[in-house]
Amino acid sequence: MKRIMLWILLLCLTGTACATVSNLPYTVTFACTGGYGPFPFSFPISDPTALTVTLNGTLLPSTAYTVVSVNMNYANGGSVTLGSMYPCTLGWTLVLTRVTPVTQSISFYDNMPIPMKTFERSLDKLTEILQETGSGGGSGNV
Repeated sequence: MKRIMLWILLLCLTGTACATVSNLPYTVTFACTGGYGPFPFSFPISDPTALTVTLNGTLLPSTAYTVVSVNMNYANGGSVTLGSMYPCTLGWTLVLTRVTPVTQSISFYDNMPIPMKTFERSLDKLTEILQETGSGGGSGNV
């Protein structure tokens, strides 16, 4: 672990980008005016399951909407389009929120070659989790 932290420090000192998760809000709220969307969000998510959609206080099942990424990559956000059973009725509120799964999906072991993209994504995920739990300094709302 000490070797990894030292390597991160060395990367930062050499001018290499150290982080890709900004301190942007990870929730966006829309005042419904009727219709189904698309409703854009600009915060990164790891995949569509890391996004919750709440319509007028009710958490919608993932089958009730479609999530589309920007340029085939959720790192730049995307948009949500509601299904026909759930219109965004005039006067209601629609809330899109990133909820990163708190899981460990990558295993590290001594002397393994680590692709930097894999390592960076692991750190990004930790940063997102910290932001969402209130420990990362993010504002949380737009």
